[in-house]
Amino acid sequence: MATFAGVLAVGVVASGIGNAYLRHETRKLYTGIQALRVERSQLELEWGQLQIEQSTRSTHERIEREARKGLGMRNPTVADQVILELE
Repeated sequence: MATFAGVLAVGVVASGIGNAYLRHETRKLYTGIQALRVERSQLELEWGQLQIEQSTRSTHERIEREARKGLGMRNPTVADQVILELE
């Protein structure tokens, strides 16, 4: 009977230690998940900003390319510039 009580006591202690360990691991994993959620939000924000930047740049580049090729436009040289003085 004493052996049974000893085995039972060891089982209860082992169960308590296991429970404490699992709670600790669960909290650690939950904290990791929260950090990953914050990182995901930041990355989604950055991705949105990069998409806006890409669309803005591609629009300007496309317009410039069409102006140069389709309309034969170019940047003015110093000789092409005229300064007007107002009196």
